Amino acid sequence: MNYYRINVHKREDEDFCFLTRPPEKINLLSSYIVKGISATSRYPEDVVAKMPADRGGIYPSDIISNRNLCLIVVSEIKEIIQEFCGESCEYLPVKIQNHRERIEKKNYFYINPLGSFDCLDKEKSVIEYNSEGKVIVVEHFVFDQKKMATLPDIFRVKESEKKYFINQRLVDEIKRRLPNLTNLNLEPIEVV
Repeated sequence: MNYYRINVHKREDEDFCFLTRPPEKINLLSSYIVKGISATSRYPEDVVAKMPADRGGIYPSDIISNRNLCLIVVSEIKEIIQEFCGESCEYLPVKIQNHRERIEKKNYFYINPLGSFDCLDKEKSVIEYNSEGKVIVVEHFVFDQKKMATLPDIFRVKESEKKYFINQRLVDEIKRRLPNLTNLNLEPIEVV
């Protein structure tokens, strides 16, 4: 099976909105969402993310690009992910406020894949460590096929928990149900 990294920072069109800050109501809680730590019990109602005027881009895409490295998707994608991933993810509602201070009609959700998994081939991946042996950055991901059998369809890796990975099965289903999907930026991952 093929696997991909979802690039949540990249926009496929500069006219798509790009969020530069987490919503005020969840400022510190957003670090939980970025790292795959459960946020449901602390997540407030009516969370609103505001489009910044200085980043251009006024059109909300199906996947909202952002600086905070969160996976933010339209409700139709959330439903598919929830069907495939169930309780391995949290689904946290967020409203998008445009430049005119109006709430967008589409419903959006943070997708928070819980935990992280040991699935890298550490010999073939390019990993930079500090002097204590802790991972600084993974520059090139290579998955070990033997470690992939029990992973959910969307997941994080232990060495780089702020990144999101998805398998081909879920990509195909999302594209099948949403043929006009916007802003799904995928980078293929080598599997050995």
